Amino acid sequence: METPHDQDSPATPRADATDDHVAAVSPNEREVNEVAVVHAAAEIRYRIEERPAGWAILTSAADASTSARELREYAHENEESRRPFEPLPVVGVRGGWLTGVVWAVAIVVFHLCVTTWFAAMPWYERGASNAAKVLHGEHWRVVTALTLHADFPHVLSNAVACVLFVGVVARWLGPGLASLLVLLAGAGGNAFNAWLYATRHISLGASTATFAAVGLLGALQFGRLWSRAPSRRPAWLAIAASLGLFAMLGTSIKTDVMAHLAGLVAGFVVGIGAAAWMRARKAPGEVAQAVLAGSSAAAVVVCWLAALR
Repeated sequence: METPHDQDSPATPRADATDDHVAAVSPNEREVNEVAVVHAAAEIRYRIEERPAGWAILTSAADASTSARELREYAHENEESRRPFEPLPVVGVRGGWLTGVVWAVAIVVFHLCVTTWFAAMPWYERGASNAAKVLHGEHWRVVTALTLHADFPHVLSNAVACVLFVGVVARWLGPGLASLLVLLAGAGGNAFNAWLYATRHISLGASTATFAAVGLLGALQFGRLWSRAPSRRPAWLAIAASLGLFAMLGTSIKTDVMAHLAGLVAGFVVGIGAAAWMRARKAPGEVAQAVLAGSSAAAVVVCWLAALR
């Protein structure tokens, strides 16, 4: 077997033979070579020796504590990688996936109202998120713009996204709290987008809210894993997953990339607060969820009344 001690190189230096400390022993050649790589990566002097019990990794006594620490971290990382996927927790409140369906149906029906049944009303003129007008007092636009869409393919794609992402948030937080936070983060994303442009830039569509839901999911998972896992890496992977979804779904041609990014960021911010809140107490019960859901719907109605007055 070719082992690191057969090569006299800076990456795998020998330990002093007169001051040996046994760092690890294994009859498995592959495991010994993995341990050798760990020592080489940490620049710890070592050598490999064949013994009756198997292959031994030897280091100097001076490097013994460093070797033990590196091996503990390596073992922990291996344990984390072998741990089965842990799904998101589900609250004991009904209506999780149904919430995403309700959002989807609502934006499709409203699109039909705007473009077919009540097309004579100035929906787009009064409800689209015009950056300059938002910054000059027409704040209702950050909410009403979430309900307007350019065409049917646009509303259909956002309806599918609502079923997927809003539904998952609702399974974690409950339908009412999820609806309120997604609406809040979506409106915050539109407000942030208007502040970034500060011109007559116009945006519309529920996609800002759906990416806010993606940000919420990433932040909630981040908060849960950060508080529970000994290693912080899985927590950061939750954020990376949200960014990956944004890169795949939110940067296509003819989309408002900045609005999507603003929604994602707003979702992160709201989600971090929600994660801290969820650590301290349980999700609201069914009555409270109903009140929160009604408040979300009422907020949209009030904003449209302000737009069309």
